[in-house]
Amino acid sequence: MNQTHRTKSEAGTPARSRDLWTPVLSASALVLAGLLLFRLQDGPGATPALGDMTGSRGPYTMMTTFGGGSIEELVAVVDDRAEHLLLYAVRPGDSLDLVGNEHLPGLFSAARRGAGGRP
Repeated sequence: MNQTHRTKSEAGTPARSRDLWTPVLSASALVLAGLLLFRLQDGPGATPALGDMTGSRGPYTMMTTFGGGSIEELVAVVDDRAEHLLLYAVRPGDSLDLVGNEHLPGLFSAARRGAGGRP
């Protein structure tokens, strides 16, 4: 039988062009693998999920977060019945001060108006 030498792959790409892309694709695969490994480890920028930052009891849901500056911690409390968001500042010496009280339906309405009425 007489066999012919093919210079094109089954997809129709010339063998020479395919050989040029091999190093580029290999380098891209190595970069992506490195990024994936970096992201999977607990490296810089990794934020641990802390389950103790939120809690619920009855109609109340609370969340704590770092306040910064003279405020050690902020405590946000959502009252489901009254539809209010209460924000407390925990200051050094365990002082607790109310720093915000917002009616949630009004807060969301104002946010929608500020966004141009978009949902």
